[in-house]
Amino acid sequence: YFPAWTDGGIINTYGKIPTIVWGPGSLKSAHSPKEHISIEDLINGYRAYLTMAMNWFDSPENIYLNSTSFYENH
Repeated sequence: YFPAWTDGGIINTYGKIPTIVWGPGSLKSAHSPKEHISIEDLINGYRAYLTMAMNWFDSPENIYLNSTSFYENH
């Protein structure tokens, strides 16, 4: 059960862009008046996002994203 909504499905379906909906916490409280996450989930989420970013930008196929020319052209 997912009590919230994300545009990830639209991006994937109509934009043909592979999409992941991912984040810390429980879906039971996501986007509800009682939404919350534990400090442990916050720290683990931070570590997961950081690890993902470090792996992404250190990957040879993503070297263009690391270059100055990418940022100058976008």
